[in-house]
Amino acid sequence: MKHYVITTYGCKEWLCRTGRIPGVLEIREIDRRLTMADIKAAVSARFKIPLHEMVSDRRAREVARPRQVSMYLCKQLTHRSLPEIGRHHGDRDHTTVIHAVRQIERFRAEDPELDYIIKDLVATLDRHRVVGEARA
Repeated sequence: MKHYVITTYGCKEWLCRTGRIPGVLEIREIDRRLTMADIKAAVSARFKIPLHEMVSDRRAREVARPRQVSMYLCKQLTHRSLPEIGRHHGDRDHTTVIHAVRQIERFRAEDPELDYIIKDLVATLDRHRVVGEARA
């Protein structure tokens, strides 16, 4: 039996290429945890800032806000501790991470555009996970 990894895009591609549905289709979820590096890369791409700026000492709003979003998403989507998240974002203190999380929670309630961006980032990060595996 051949093993195939099927993503949401891969399933459609397979059906177009082969023109058939596999005889035995077994789909099971593969748990691929998001890493802080995945989150940082997605946030820096979405806000169009270089990845190295996410760990820099700059405090300009155009750099600080994406960094805060990244810390917020790391706290919400990973099981990492506050000190680990801070270290991964330029050796920042855990209290800085707490402040970032609180700020982004407040800004999300006040700014529908930022709320949309964060929801879009979460959806993008979810799409990059492997959905399942098929056997034919």
